Amino acid sequence: MKKLYILVLFMSFSGFLLAQEAMVSGKKFHAPENVNSVKTPTDTLEPGGITNASGFTIYNYTSGGVNVGYVFGTNTKAKAQAQAFTLSQSYFVEEVLLWCGFKYINGTAGDINVSINNLNGTGATSTATVNTAPGTQVGTVALSVTDLDTTNFVSIAYFSPAVYINTNYAVVVDYTSIGDDSCAFVSCMVNDPGTVETAWMKLNSNAWRTIQKNFSANIDMYLLVVTDQSTAGIDSPDFFGGMKFSAYPNPAVNNTNIVYELEKSADVKMVIYDSHGKEVMNVETAGQSSGTHTVNFNTQDLASGNYYISLQANGQKLNKKLIVSK
Repeated sequence: MKKLYILVLFMSFSGFLLAQEAMVSGKKFHAPENVNSVKTPTDTLEPGGITNASGFTIYNYTSGGVNVGYVFGTNTKAKAQAQAFTLSQSYFVEEVLLWCGFKYINGTAGDINVSINNLNGTGATSTATVNTAPGTQVGTVALSVTDLDTTNFVSIAYFSPAVYINTNYAVVVDYTSIGDDSCAFVSCMVNDPGTVETAWMKLNSNAWRTIQKNFSANIDMYLLVVTDQSTAGIDSPDFFGGMKFSAYPNPAVNNTNIVYELEKSADVKMVIYDSHGKEVMNVETAGQSSGTHTVNFNTQDLASGNYYISLQANGQKLNKKLIVSK
């Protein structure tokens, strides 16, 4: 029996052309409150275009004026897309969170494959052929199209065991096992990324090229990388974006202490979300001094489950997953 999931696209056309390849913006999305970056027991990393996003949308992919699918998602021109990340220190990747805006299941559901690949492959940017495209795969997990969540906008690929990362890498979403199904993932708007050409597509010929090269447009895919706490906690010698923090106990029963350190003084905002994006705490402190600070968070009235702590300062975000267990 066919299952049909329909996302009605209210088309607001603004195309970005390279030869006959074009991106057409479809339905606009409001950012889900919980998916604004996360890391778990842990911390979370997001592409620059997501941090600086002016809005979110699904871009349709047209070729010669014909719709061939989605820029981030299934299309007839490419078999995978990837989002690159620059390493500041080694860590383990535990999860990848994706924002799926649309899916269609035709009969038995197929799979997408989410993998971690070193940036040591050959590919084409808008200016040159480089050896920093997605290359060696170091971890992969299959995710059924059935499990792509278009309601709460959080689909999670769990890596077990966690994947150790010690070099620049990309998260690759591959559609070669999806069969007749289709799906589309949300991205930021054109020119939101602060760094150009960090998003890639793998053509049917297996050649990698940047989204910038293919469409003359710079965008990032909305996906978040959840890293292991042991390499990014308060005891780490390194800062992420001028911050580091931990939560303990984690898992928490009745309360947890959120301890964070600022490399320099900053306006600080701490927000905690549940797994559906509902805000359960919001604390803002202007002009907080450098050094270590502690916030006690009462979890007694919270249901068991996963929560995400987002720490923001100096225009940067660092996140951790908090587990409440009763």
